[in-house]
Amino acid sequence: MEPVTATKVKDRSIDFEFDASRVLYVATANDDDRISAPVRSRFLEFFIEEPDIDGRLVLAHSIFQATLERMVPQEDLRAQLTRPTDLQICRLAWKTPRQIRMAS
Repeated sequence: MEPVTATKVKDRSIDFEFDASRVLYVATANDDDRISAPVRSRFLEFFIEEPDIDGRLVLAHSIFQATLERMVPQEDLRAQLTRPTDLQICRLAWKTPRQIRMAS
């Protein structure tokens, strides 16, 4: 929606009219070629590259640590657990963040 034409927007699901001229829309896409040019022209595009190996290792370690802290909130109990080896972290690094959370 363009700010000029969005001053009076009606939500048909609840029969409510509102000013959407200051609404910011955020969208994501894995394949930007499938989005029409008129729609794409309304967005500022950012391209996020996959992390390199160093970034993957940091990400894997960070997700593992956050998962551990969520699952074992008591710090004294976490300290008693065996830490993952470098090889285990390397294996996690090649997975997606969702897969890392599931494996942790």
